[in-house]
Amino acid sequence: MAYTKTGVVSFASIYGSGQQKSMSDIRDYHGITGAVSLNGSLYGGAGGPVSPFNPGQGQSTTMDQVTRNGRIVTKIGTTQIITSGTSWTPRETYSDVLEYSVHIFGAGGSGGGSSTHQQREGAAAGGGGGGSVFFTLTNDDFSDPASPSATITIGAGGSSHSYGASDNSGKTGYNGGNTTWTSNGQSRTGRGGYRGFKSRQGPYNASSAQVTATHLNGVSIPGGSTATGTGSDWGQAASGFGQGTVIQSGDVYSVGGNGPGTFQTGDGKYASAGGSPGIAGNNGNNGAGVAVSGYNQTANTSPPTLLGEWESDVTSAQFQGGRGAMHSSGSAGTPTGVPGYGGGSGGSCSEQGAGGVRTGGSGAILVTYFGSS
Repeated sequence: MAYTKTGVVSFASIYGSGQQKSMSDIRDYHGITGAVSLNGSLYGGAGGPVSPFNPGQGQSTTMDQVTRNGRIVTKIGTTQIITSGTSWTPRETYSDVLEYSVHIFGAGGSGGGSSTHQQREGAAAGGGGGGSVFFTLTNDDFSDPASPSATITIGAGGSSHSYGASDNSGKTGYNGGNTTWTSNGQSRTGRGGYRGFKSRQGPYNASSAQVTATHLNGVSIPGGSTATGTGSDWGQAASGFGQGTVIQSGDVYSVGGNGPGTFQTGDGKYASAGGSPGIAGNNGNNGAGVAVSGYNQTANTSPPTLLGEWESDVTSAQFQGGRGAMHSSGSAGTPTGVPGYGGGSGGSCSEQGAGGVRTGGSGAILVTYFGSS
């Protein structure tokens, strides 16, 4: 059975609040063709795009009641997942679509990588999850309603990197790229998650306000840096912070989760998973950290609850943060957990051992199409 929901777009938002209503406008709003009447085809229980909250057949019905109760929209096909390209046009025939449900995700940052000497602490934080924007459009929201289109960019995940087994080898991860959608002069952006940091790149408790695209607490530590931060203890690594969005009025936004930093003592080694992206108003989840004797990995970072309208077209694994890996007396290698769309990749921390960090999850745009039946 096809997925249905109460439409997000109201009659007033299309035709104006307080304006004189016409039956042709009401018909077009519901996506119905042919002749319509209030009591003959727009009554509650008529099915299709007609709201079940309208007065029942045979009861007194007004235009105000019919328009105030909105419409029921039905999903057309599967949710479209866009991971490349610079432009968008509808996959479905535009005249069949009443609402476009759009969700854009910034890319995930990549985690830090670190190898330290015996009897020295070590740390590597995962990358931050991308920010997301959720919004709904109709054909009338485009500059040409008969030819809807948008200019898009898909953010690239923070770059992968590797480090050698020598003392204090390693470097900072890389920032994820922004994903954008621009139509009819309005632009939305899901920002890419920030990079994760490595040993001696603190302070470990730096706030998101102290981290920019190139600096940590006023010190230049861009992606791929080996520089020492103001928190220079071997066991310190600042968090890879999830990022937010640029939105328009009425949009729903979410901030990505973090790859948590740490301050290790007593020759401990630590790595954290990457943050997951936020989804539909729910901020992304922070990655877990691990610091044990020997080798271990974190779990992947689960995303918030997925949108029901995506159904089985989308899985949680497609939006997870990647695993972090550590070894207290050898090589941690490269974590096995691959981040999904907008997910940060996990950090990797070794003791005089080589390792690597995966690419952060790519940005993405998801479009779900809704019609009258």
